[in-house]
Amino acid sequence: MKNLMSFLVVILPLLLGMIPTSAFAADTVDKTICKLAVGYQDVDEIKADLLVAVKREVINELFGEMIVASTAVENFVVTSDQIRTSSIGFVRVEGNADFVNGKGFAEVCVTIHAYVTDEDRAKFNPEKLKKKYCDADDDLTTAQLIAYVKDESIIQSLIEYNPKLKGADKESLLQLVQKVTYLESGFISDTQTYCAEFEGYVVPIEVTAFLETDSSAEQTTELPVDEYAYSVISHVTAGVNNSHANPEDVLGSPICGAAATFFSLGGGYIILDMGEAIKDKDGTDLRVHEVGPKCQTIAGDEPYEVYISTTAGGPWKSLGQGQGIDEFDLAVSGIAEAQYVKLEDRSPNQPDSGASPGADINAVEALH
Repeated sequence: MKNLMSFLVVILPLLLGMIPTSAFAADTVDKTICKLAVGYQDVDEIKADLLVAVKREVINELFGEMIVASTAVENFVVTSDQIRTSSIGFVRVEGNADFVNGKGFAEVCVTIHAYVTDEDRAKFNPEKLKKKYCDADDDLTTAQLIAYVKDESIIQSLIEYNPKLKGADKESLLQLVQKVTYLESGFISDTQTYCAEFEGYVVPIEVTAFLETDSSAEQTTELPVDEYAYSVISHVTAGVNNSHANPEDVLGSPICGAAATFFSLGGGYIILDMGEAIKDKDGTDLRVHEVGPKCQTIAGDEPYEVYISTTAGGPWKSLGQGQGIDEFDLAVSGIAEAQYVKLEDRSPNQPDSGASPGADINAVEALH
């Protein structure tokens, strides 16, 4: 009986990982949480903090069983806590978050209608890796060469899967791959070259969580940043006729012309997660794309102010104001790197009654 239970402890999580994720998770969740406003510098700061907190609360209902299935397999490189943190970016909010005063003294509450897409859930589904690797090394014993080639076939496959893994600790990388099977292995006839072909599975969300917590990959090699904003943390907009109130139109590369997509601030703001830190280097480090004459036939550029922070809830450092397509230097803030960007509308008389009130943000781009 003891052996049977040990078998079930190992095999059940493996089976869980193969069941369609829709069997575990709710499609939508309505959630309300409250916080004391004590210690916050301004209302925007507590709103941003509340939004992050409420998203963390809904993660269990949207992804809970998937997180368990992902971390239960003999894999302790990333923890369920780290995966929950990474999953925040996949929580989408329908409409605007509803902020109200709570029942208690100095209490502020937020209610959101959260949802996820099939594409978001796919991040928890195992993906197959397969690679053949060959090598010869006179300095290694036969046993050492065989072990090296087998490990390297896995590591090289992971780096091809996500180049940002290059330079990370090899032992940690090997643990990211589950259910490893060697399809063929052996020496090439009449040579000292050994080859091994493996097949295994990797879970995308585990790779994301690993990259966010492991510093060796970032320190070992200089890699290009993900250029454009990755996810929306929070936003506030207004305007009774605002037809550009979808904050996700800011994500990704800018689209201009007749098909232009953008988010009209309407006297409000938007907080974005860039996916990884923007770094202060020579010249400007951040470019904001605001729809105007350079991008689409609109009367003129409109002003906005740019802030950066190392955390989604601030504190925020201003990089100054801009309009249209403008660039900013992190050096003016005194912060060497920052992952979060906040844009506040500086257009006068907002919100107005137009279809695109205030500054119209098309995209936010990291230059370093």
